Parts: sequence; C-alpha cells; structure tokens
Amino acid sequence: MGNAALETTPSDATAHFEKAIAIFKEIKAPNDLPLAYSGMDRLHKSRDEYAEERQYLTQAVEIFEPLGTLIEPDKATMELVELPSGS
Repeated sequence: MGNAALETTPSDATAHFEKAIAIFKEIKAPNDLPLAYSGMDRLHKSRDEYAEERQYLTQAVEIFEPLGTLIEPDKATMELVELPSGS
C-alpha cells in the first residue's frame, strides 16, 4: 500500500510504510522488512531528505545481504553510492 500511495498520494505513504515496518518487525519477516525500508527510502528521496534516505537504504542493505538476496542489495548499495555526500 505504501508503494501505491507513493505514486498516487505521497502524503499517505509514510503511514503505510511505518505500519508495514512495524508489522514486519513484529512477525519477523526478514524478506519483507527491507522492502519496506526501501519504500521509505524512495519516499525520502522524493522529498530530497538524503540523511533519512541513507538511513533506510543502509538498514535495507544490512538485512538483505545476510539473507543472500540477489538483486536488492546491489540496487540499494548503488543508490547509497549515488546519494549526495554530506547529507
């Protein structure tokens, strides 16, 4: 729902991503939690909030890598590298 809201009503996306993150933490869903973090990353990117974007990307990578996820860690790492420095 967060991803859909990000496209249509970005003001609603934060609540959806926050709820998803809370649920995925509670039920210990390691494959879904970093995807929710990636959604929050895109939300902050759309607002030019680079420090927050970096925070969520870093959290996503830290979860993806030990899981052996193939594509997402590389995508998130590339986004981290491309972030403006000092933000």
